[in-house]
Amino acid sequence: MKKAVCGNCFGRDVPLLDAMSMAKAAGFDGIEPSLAFDGPVAIDASEDDLKRLRDHAEQTVEIHGLMGGQPIRSAPLTTVDKDEISKGVENIGKALRVVKALGGTSLLVVPGTVSVDVRYDIAYEGTLEGLKQVAPIAEDLQIHVAVENVWNKFLLSPVEMRNLLDEVNSPYVGCYFDVGNFLGWAIPQHWIEILAQRIKKVHVKDFKVQVGNMNGFVTLLQGDVDWKAVRASLRSVGYDSYLSAEIPLHGEFPEKSLLDISTSLDTIIASA
Repeated sequence: MKKAVCGNCFGRDVPLLDAMSMAKAAGFDGIEPSLAFDGPVAIDASEDDLKRLRDHAEQTVEIHGLMGGQPIRSAPLTTVDKDEISKGVENIGKALRVVKALGGTSLLVVPGTVSVDVRYDIAYEGTLEGLKQVAPIAEDLQIHVAVENVWNKFLLSPVEMRNLLDEVNSPYVGCYFDVGNFLGWAIPQHWIEILAQRIKKVHVKDFKVQVGNMNGFVTLLQGDVDWKAVRASLRSVGYDSYLSAEIPLHGEFPEKSLLDISTSLDTIIASA
């Protein structure tokens, strides 16, 4: 397995090129920036801008994929509105081409949310329809669309996530599994074993169950995740790609935070 850090961990004041250099100095292999409407990784970025990033990656750390960011959130698939689904598919298609240009292999997608105005079955049907439309684009580009388990009141079970992906039925549409996100009501290693080869990438963060809300997220090895069990399950399903840390860095001592995360990942990878 390889170690990466998410670009949003650095905050808005650290330029991406600097973040990439910092990640390399801390021993990371890769970075995962967020897609945006503007900035260095814009959905309509020029070829020159993307080439500049890719050239810097060759000297520092690989841009192994992108987090969907605002362009994907702006047109959620969790709807029955065909025009909205088409817009979401269009944005995902553009984002996949940016990933390709940067030399990455995956795009993290949060399809939308369940809310008072969006019923669960409608969210599921829209997501399924959108992912089926996206699949041929992902297959043509050979870039994985990876649906993440997040706090969006949707896809709350590994069986449901598995069934959705199996209905799409594409080797390039899978899961972006976040180890810490559902710890309060689920068991990460069970998700891994049930989803198995459908897992395309993995996010890592820790969580204190007793806190039970967004304040419960903590850095690696400081919460309640059973990392040895998680590592054993990842090994059992043959996962050998990136573990990307999604943990905010200390504002005054970001380099120390990066080193702590990097060495914790070394410990996790070497466990089990």
